[in-house]
Amino acid sequence: PGSFSIPCVIRNVSINRALCDLGSSVSLMPYTIFKKLGLGELTPTSISLQLADRSIKYPLGILENVPIKVGDFYVPIDFVVLDMAKDCRTQIILGRPFLATTGCKIDVQRGG
Repeated sequence: PGSFSIPCVIRNVSINRALCDLGSSVSLMPYTIFKKLGLGELTPTSISLQLADRSIKYPLGILENVPIKVGDFYVPIDFVVLDMAKDCRTQIILGRPFLATTGCKIDVQRGG
């Protein structure tokens, strides 16, 4: 599956390259970004995630209904918050639920 990046804003913080991943079934946010944004409390969860490298990760919690601004529109997104490596270059990953909510149409053949 493919991926591309888009700019977005969460709580007046610009995220220049939010990764939209067609292969991701959830939207992910690193714990460091969660703390920086001061978005409130996490909802506990018992889910486990298998990442692309086949490793299993256990999220710290779920952050529900976070309004993110894309262009001129605000979209409420649920994020799974993970404790990720500090050198992780991806600020957030927006998965298929985000793409479905926004009605995103992707021409995979043309790359856009």
